[in-house]
This record gives sequence, structure tokens and C-alpha cells, in this order.
Amino acid sequence: MAILFGPHTFSGTDFSPGADGISHRSAFKLLTGSLGQIRITLHGGFSTGTIFDHASIGIGNGTFNDTTATPTEITFSGGHGVTIAAAGSAVSDWINFSCLSTDTIIVIVDINASGGNVDADAGVVDATGATIFSITANGGTYNVATVGAGTGSNNELWGIVEIETQSGGAAPPAPGIIGMASAEW
Repeated sequence: MAILFGPHTFSGTDFSPGADGISHRSAFKLLTGSLGQIRITLHGGFSTGTIFDHASIGIGNGTFNDTTATPTEITFSGGHGVTIAAAGSAVSDWINFSCLSTDTIIVIVDINASGGNVDADAGVVDATGATIFSITANGGTYNVATVGAGTGSNNELWGIVEIETQSGGAAPPAPGIIGMASAEW
């Protein structure tokens, strides 16, 4: 397993309520390519948590934060999106995704229309030392390759803590709660 980005520790600044119903696309330049599968870790807002309707990843095409093809959906416990409690985090499932070290990857998170707060830090740099460029668009764009300039651009990172990669094969389940079990006898 290798880390493509992060881990990033958020400063405690929530972007609220302007994140509701927004799709946020962050571009990450890489030092290494993927090993066949990736997963991400997202962080909920510090004060109220966050509802992420969807997340996805694609390879940037060099125009704003558009992708070369329809982005690949990132799932959480096999489902779309995830609800994260205040100051909590969630690790996605491993998904098949390949990219080269020369690619820029675009990670897309769609915030629910009443999604609460999302962590936002400005001036975060990727593995190459470049400032992460991001754009916002109204509504869900997790399955849309081209959004152009969107509704705004900034150099903020929203909710993405880490991007990891591992070699392909059968994807292990995402980590769950350890030490909690129940059974009926």
C-alpha cells in the first residue's frame, strides 16, 4: 500500500453553510501512479459533521478540473456517499482505478443539499508541492466528466484527508468498527 496524498490534518475551519448542495472538485498532481486500486478518507465538519452524497475520482484532462472520461464512483460500505459525524472520518471501499505518475487526478465530492459543514483549508499542497486547485459547481457532478469553470474556483481542500493505493485483486472491505459485535444465541 502507498499514499498518493496526505494524510492532511484540517485546521478546524468549517465552510458553512455555503457548501450545501455543492459539488467540489480537487486536483492532485502525483509523484507515483496508482497500484490498481484506490481509496480515500473523508473528514466531517468540526461543528456538525457532513453528508457526502457521492464521491468519485477521474484523470484530469488539463481543462479546469474536468476529467478524460466519466469519473469512477467511490463507494462507502458498498453504497453511495456517507454521513460523517462532527469531527469524524470515514474510509471508502477499495475501488479499481489506474493512473500514471504523470497524471493529475480529480477527486469529486458532492455535498448534500442540507449537508452541514465541511472542513475547508486553503493553500494545501499535493505530493509535488503544488497548491491543490479546486472548483465548485452546483448540484451533483460526481458522474460528469465536463463541468468547465463551474461556479467558482479556489485553492481550498474540502474534506479529503488521504488518498491511498494498493495492488489490485479482490478488494478487502473498508475498515469498520473494531471490538463491537452482537449475536443472538
